[in-house]
Amino acid sequence: MSSYLLSDEEFQYISNWLFNNATSNSEYGKAFSIKKFIGLDASNYAIFNAPSQALLKERVEECVRHLYNLNRLALVVRYSDNYDREDNKKFYPVTSFSEQETKAIKTLQALIYQCSEYLVIDTKLYESLERFVKNLCANIFNRDNR
Repeated sequence: MSSYLLSDEEFQYISNWLFNNATSNSEYGKAFSIKKFIGLDASNYAIFNAPSQALLKERVEECVRHLYNLNRLALVVRYSDNYDREDNKKFYPVTSFSEQETKAIKTLQALIYQCSEYLVIDTKLYESLERFVKNLCANIFNRDNR
């Protein structure tokens, strides 16, 4: 298996998709799962006590940055690449973008595949990412089969 670093555009897509779906009122289950994945205790946020847009953006950016670093770590493990600690890429979510749920799922699954290297798969972030994507897929399947 060869590993590669997902493109900046793919990480930006993940950022945009997470933010837009975390703020969506149309699918509560998905928004709840995303808030939990990005580190918010979503059970504390009732509809009238939702986290601010600024907090959501901050948490999404931080989460995607961790995913980017996880992908980089997989390359270090696989190829003994240098891990540049000065790499400060940011993936700030934007609210206006063309969303495709299947593209988001495929991009997240590609990230899981690229990060599935020795020791990397034992990290809490990797395990959380896998669980998150499985839950998203199950929610989509259940929603579409009602």
